[in-house]
Amino acid sequence: MNSDRFEYTYSPQKNYEAERIASKYREEKPDEELKELYRLDKRAELPGTVTGIAIGIIGTVILALSINYMVSSAHFYAGLVLSAAGLAVTAAAAPVSLLITRKNRIKYKDRILQLSERINSRRK
Repeated sequence: MNSDRFEYTYSPQKNYEAERIASKYREEKPDEELKELYRLDKRAELPGTVTGIAIGIIGTVILALSINYMVSSAHFYAGLVLSAAGLAVTAAAAPVSLLITRKNRIKYKDRILQLSERINSRRK
């Protein structure tokens, strides 16, 4: 094996993580535009995520209650109907979450792109 050979591997993920960690230890504080970019990104993503989780939990609770109804033979068919409703609510969690997130992304898109371009132009 030749030890004079030059090898270089580039990993954008590793570089990103290294930069993210190093930025915590630098004396300079993040500028206001970057802080606003983080806030807008959270504002676009968080409501959809929280809503999706809440709907999923509600659907799961309905599904768990339906099992109680199905155990007793007198309410078996009511339990089947309730379990179908619970499955439908649980299945709706992801699409509702995506819908809310997409609406928020459209709402904040222009400002996020404007801030991102301004921040990137300063780095060059």
